Amino acid sequence: MRVQRTPSLLSPTICIQHAPVNFPDDLPYRNQRKRLEIGPIEGNALIVTLQDAIIKDKQNIQIIGEQLFHIMDKYLPLIPLIPPSQDGVPSTGKRTLVLNFQEVDYMSSAIFGKFITLNKKAKDGGHKLILCNIIPNIYEVFEITSLNRLFTFEKDLDSAIAKANA
Repeated sequence: MRVQRTPSLLSPTICIQHAPVNFPDDLPYRNQRKRLEIGPIEGNALIVTLQDAIIKDKQNIQIIGEQLFHIMDKYLPLIPLIPPSQDGVPSTGKRTLVLNFQEVDYMSSAIFGKFITLNKKAKDGGHKLILCNIIPNIYEVFEITSLNRLFTFEKDLDSAIAKANA
């Protein structure tokens, strides 16, 4: 099930099979340079792609964290759930935030606290969080800190979407 990509953070609208999801226009720091690409929706998964190649500045980490928390708290619950057996597509019936790192070449370990909080928010809300497209150097930091046991990782976006909807 493919859907159209969100044109901008200023007016995010994502369509899932003819049923548009109009997210509120209240994302924190939305008037600053875009740090996250929101969308598309794939089944029960909302894809969010980090846009910065280098994530190390304390202020940017704060902005990214606040935006991710807002997406988890306010946007993810708006996604209509696809029942487990609809159209033969298996589903856990849980909304999933897929965090796509395809653009990220380096990130400070200071952002890990934001990811830990995001993961806790997901579990507390009955949702899932999947991280994908993480380069080996960054994944190695997750391993060294043993955070690889806390998160669900997938090699690429397609396998993350499949896992989200399995």
